[in-house]
Amino acid sequence: MPMNTNNQKKVGIQSTDLLYYALPPLLTIAVLLIVYIIKGVYPFGNSNISYYDMNIQYIPLYARNYEIFHGSDSLIFDWLTAAGMDMTGSYAGYTLYPVNWILFFIKPDHIVNFMALFLLIKLLISSVTISLYIRRVYKVDLSMHIALCMIYVFSAYVAQQYMNIFFLDSMMTFPLLMLAFRRLYKKGNGIPYLLMLTLQMIGNGYLGYMTLLYLLFYSFGLLYTMQDMNKRRILSARVGIYTFASIFLSGITFVPGLLRTASSSRVDDFTSFSLLNVFTAHKPEEYFLNQKLFLLLNLELALALLFIILFRRIVSKEAMSAGTALRVFLFVLMLVPIFNESALLLWHLTSYSHFPYRHGYILVFSAI
Repeated sequence: MPMNTNNQKKVGIQSTDLLYYALPPLLTIAVLLIVYIIKGVYPFGNSNISYYDMNIQYIPLYARNYEIFHGSDSLIFDWLTAAGMDMTGSYAGYTLYPVNWILFFIKPDHIVNFMALFLLIKLLISSVTISLYIRRVYKVDLSMHIALCMIYVFSAYVAQQYMNIFFLDSMMTFPLLMLAFRRLYKKGNGIPYLLMLTLQMIGNGYLGYMTLLYLLFYSFGLLYTMQDMNKRRILSARVGIYTFASIFLSGITFVPGLLRTASSSRVDDFTSFSLLNVFTAHKPEEYFLNQKLFLLLNLELALALLFIILFRRIVSKEAMSAGTALRVFLFVLMLVPIFNESALLLWHLTSYSHFPYRHGYILVFSAI
């Protein structure tokens, strides 16, 4: 009898895990297909999802990827784009990112319609990665698990940035990167962290910089909560070694991409703009405040819980655990750039205030 009971429990746990991992992707597919049906998006109508930057930038780049994959063009050199500068600076990373290899099979004539399916694929992968993170890290019931996954997949960031469909690559990878960081912290195994961070930075140097900035804040908060000085030193050394190794491995795309962004017309002139000015710069927030506040859509629950937690701690005079304090610190830190332009400039390499909040998926992740 005891053996049968144990077996039943084992099967029960496995079937429950299957629900946790299967339902978020299935719901992601269902929700997006319903939207496509209502809007008459191909193949349910004659419309497509291409809009703004997707039309003028990303679809042409994806068409170029097809030529690269089939040997009709070069990955690192192009006479039409500043003797290869743009190709090396950003195109190469997009082409090397694994999810984009599917473009090997998509002819340029079909790419406009394929964008609807590609968006579905990227959101589907995002639902799997965030589901894996939440299931491994938190023990919540199935309904809460699904709710948190859907908040991440259908956040305001996705609604605002889906036209910059390359940016969703970083969103897909990020939960796996943070899961690998936890493995580095708990077990000392840094290889998964090295691989995931390298993949993150290869995909997009601009968002790779933002990822490094968040990891810096995360590491600082984590080290501050650690009491054992020896463990602090060990963790600092491991994070530093694996992070610099990742930058080295991804440097062929990460560094040129970062320099290309920093030298663009949307970034303040470094010859007359000191990085110290980032902390005192004043930019007219009101012009784009509505866009920034829109990023808080779907995060009302997280904000409410944050205030409830802080209020309860103050009333009960109960000290917060180190883990809770770290999470509150990170979430509040991610909220600051929405209301403080100087902090936003730091995240965006001192770019002008009209730059969107393009690391919004990290905000959503922190809220979760």
